[in-house]
Formats: sequence, C-alpha cells, structure tokens
Amino acid sequence: MKRFWISVAVFVAVALGGWAFVANFDALFSPDEKVKKSKRTAQKSSSKKGGHGVKIGTGDRTKSGAARAPSSGTAETGAGGGGGQAEPLSPGAGIDFEIGEIVVADPPPGFAAAAALLNFATLDTANLGALGMIVLRMQVPPGQSVPAALATVAGQFPGIAADANHLYELAQNQSASAAKPDKRPLYPTPEERGQSWALWAAEWKNSSAICGAGARLGMIDTSVDTRHPALRGQKVTFRSFHNPKRKQGPSGHGTAIAAMMVGKLGRGWGGLLPGAQLLAANIFERMPNGRLRGNVFAMLRGVDWLVGEKVQIINLSIAGKKNKIVQKAVRRASLKKVILIAAAGNWGRRDRPAYPAAYGSVIAVTAVDSNFRIYRMANMGAYVDFAMPGVEAWTAAPGGGGRYQSGTSFAAPFISALAGYEIAKDKKSVNSQTLKKRLAERARDLGQPGKDDVFGWGFVERGPECT
Repeated sequence: MKRFWISVAVFVAVALGGWAFVANFDALFSPDEKVKKSKRTAQKSSSKKGGHGVKIGTGDRTKSGAARAPSSGTAETGAGGGGGQAEPLSPGAGIDFEIGEIVVADPPPGFAAAAALLNFATLDTANLGALGMIVLRMQVPPGQSVPAALATVAGQFPGIAADANHLYELAQNQSASAAKPDKRPLYPTPEERGQSWALWAAEWKNSSAICGAGARLGMIDTSVDTRHPALRGQKVTFRSFHNPKRKQGPSGHGTAIAAMMVGKLGRGWGGLLPGAQLLAANIFERMPNGRLRGNVFAMLRGVDWLVGEKVQIINLSIAGKKNKIVQKAVRRASLKKVILIAAAGNWGRRDRPAYPAAYGSVIAVTAVDSNFRIYRMANMGAYVDFAMPGVEAWTAAPGGGGRYQSGTSFAAPFISALAGYEIAKDKKSVNSQTLKKRLAERARDLGQPGKDDVFGWGFVERGPECT
C-alpha cells in the first residue's frame, strides 16, 4: 500500500513538472526573455501606479503634414552628472502634474472663501504685477483627483481660468557616442572649437568680449553655477522660484545654457553674446519620487520677475503640456513686447507638441547636428520655426569643466542670442511675428522648400556683426 501511494505521488509530481515546462517553453527558450521580463515588470509597475494624466488639446500651431527627414546618426542617453535629466513626460511615463494641486488665475472676489466651502485649500498666492495677474495654487478636496477637481471648479465657477499645476522637464539628453562624420566633425577638436563651440557651430565669426552689450536676456531653467570660469565676472543675476519645502535641482543644465548665451570666451564654452546681461530664473526642484521637474506655478513667478526686470527675450529650454494659465501669461508677456524662445522638445513625436514652444507667439527651435541633419529625438510639427545646432554641443559643466550634450535645449539659445542682439542694436522692441519674419529671411532652407514641420524655416546663417 505504501508503495502504491509513493508511485501516485511520483506520477503527480512528474505530470505537474511537465505541464509547467510546456506552459513556460517560450519564456524559457526565447532569446527575448530579458525583454519580456522587462515588459512584465514595467506592466506590473504601471498597473500599480495607474494613469492619471490630464489630456488637454493641442495648440494653435500643431497641425502637421510633412514627412520626417532622415535623423542624425548620433546616439543619446539620459543625462547624468549635474544635469539631473529624468524620464520624459511622454504618454505612459506617469503623472505629468503636481498631485493634488491646481492653479487658478485672476479669481473673482470671494473665490477662495467659496472654494473653501467645497474643501479646496489655498496653498499659495502669487501677485504677478508685471504680467497683471493673480494666481492661486490650490489643494484639491481630499480623495478627489485633479481632473475631477477641475470639473468641479468649472461647474461651480463658470468661465474661471483653472488648470493642473503641470510639470516641465529639460529639453536635453547627454550624448554617449557619435556617428562617423560626412562633412565636418560632430566632435570638433579644441583648435576648431577655439574660444566658443557655439560660435563654431553657428558659423559666426569670433566675437569680442563686449558683443551683445546693451542686450538684456532672460532664461527659465535650472540653477546656475555662477562660479564657473565661463560665468565668473559676467553680468549674470540668478534667482530661484522652487518650492522651499523641496530641494533645489542641480545646476548642470542651467550652467550650460547660461554659458552658451553670455559665457566668457575661452576653452570652447564661450557665449554668443558675452557682453550681454543675463537674468536666470530657476524653477526646477527634486520631486518626492526623486525626479527633476519644474511646475507651472514656479514658471509663472519666474516669467513675471523677468518681465518686471525688462528683459528683451526669455529663453525656455524646457518642455511640458499645454496649460491655460501659462498660455494666458505668454499672451501678457507678448503684449509687453517680450520675445519668448523655446526648445521644440525631445520626444521624437509629431502627434504631441511640446509647450511652451507650441504657443502661437513663442518662437520654437529644433536641433540639428554639424552636418545639418535633424536631431533624432527632435519633435516635429507646424509649430517648429527654426533649426539650430544642438547635437554634440560642447557646454560648460558645474565645477569648472565642460561636456558634450545633445537636445533642442541647446539649439534655442542661438535664436535667443540673435533676438536679443537685434533688439538691443535697433534700440526698440518688436513682436515675435516681426522678429520671426526677419530671421526667416536670413535662414538657409534645410528640408522641403519653404517652412516645413521638421526644420521650420531652417538654419539662421548670419550672426551678430560685432567682431
């Protein structure tokens, strides 16, 4: 009898083992097992996090029809070091706004008290005097999602301007390797870089140390290492608008952009307008999940400060979603003749424009390599206006050194410098459409004839005449 039960147990064990083997045959012997395992892990993680993104429509300049041009052969990876680049705000990447928060612009009298009766709490109030706006940062009722809270506000206060406190990321990737060049090197030698990679890449003549004198430039970015040799002694004013309850983000990206714009000439990281004045606003901070992000509330305060300081242009090498409150602020800044220039975004997509670049009055800049091939991760769309160098850019890095980086972030400062120079030279303000037309007349067409969705009007050739 004992032998009988032993035989039965052995039979069951063998049968179960055989079933498990057959059921998992593909997983055991597939060469893609690592990929499948990664997918299963990602799916499991995704199901735990859930999707709470607010879907908002595209902007005025986002309809596209042109085919994509061949991409650059360079390979990029997520930024490390002082850059602090996190996962992109692309579909499926997770939350793209501050959890439990909304922003409200120009509320009617008594709004805060009425909203409190609905269990909304006012977290912060910003009186944006230069923009002529009042903005509230509000906590949504307990247990209510941000989309549901926005629906509540819209229903109870018809016509009020309210939106999520959307997040922004940096329009940057740090380069890992480069393809073999066809015409001129992607990595210029120190001799070719001379005093400024930016001047070399833009095909401008070497500038004097006072080039750009009289120009007042602004930027919304990360913090800036003003002790870097490229910026030490330059006319740079820095101010941070991050949440004091969070850690201010690293200075890698902001240092690179600031040096490209006004850096002291030398060692390849010299700026395009070393004689200009730069006002730099940080909006980036470490999120509770460790990611580096800026948000709408910080950005609005930064823009208001820059407009109040009478800058002529604002460089925005950042990317995020469309936001009603930001759109209103952009219009106010434009009415004051402040030109906004923004990176076109690094999501490699045509169907999802990056903001603020896609707002109608903003000039959007995409990136090309030194052979004028489009950056392989660049966004496309009708909102793209110009294409400037942004692949394998030699940039200043915190601590005194430099490094190669890629992204539409590094293309935007070229147009910002040109715009600032033009306005300072003429000593009168212009609107973005007039400036855009002026620059388009000097652009080298890189794609389909005329303006296209990949390169916009193309590469603006002639730089400042202050050598």
